[in-house]
Amino acid sequence: MIPLPILVGEGYVDDISDALTNLQLLGGLLIGVGLYAFVDKWQVTGLMKVETVYDVILNISLVMVIAGGVIFIVSFAGCVGALRENTCLLKFVSVVIYNSVLCNYNIVVSCYSIIYLLWHPHLCTSLVWRELKVSAVNSDDKVLLY
Repeated sequence: MIPLPILVGEGYVDDISDALTNLQLLGGLLIGVGLYAFVDKWQVTGLMKVETVYDVILNISLVMVIAGGVIFIVSFAGCVGALRENTCLLKFVSVVIYNSVLCNYNIVVSCYSIIYLLWHPHLCTSLVWRELKVSAVNSDDKVLLY
């Protein structure tokens, strides 16, 4: 295996499988805490409304379960792919990591662009941006989130 120094805790992790094992533990911990919170909320309220995508996104326990599952599956595939030298699993891990970085980059650039153009109206040349600014800013020039 190729040694990869990753700082975890007090020392360095010596190889990739140790780092992925830590990610598997993190994913399992997120799944466990998310399920505990979901079951506890379900026992207290007696009814959990999960009908639309927004209900899942706004329920933090389900978000933790989904994030933990994704982290666990990707880290497990990376660990098994590295140990067995399986190129299919390693390509899966690289595609998932590439797409997650690309999505995060797009979200950050989009949010920054919208915020920048809302606060600098002289740069708004498009009719869409003018309409967005008119609907998002009230008479006191404060941004409304609706």
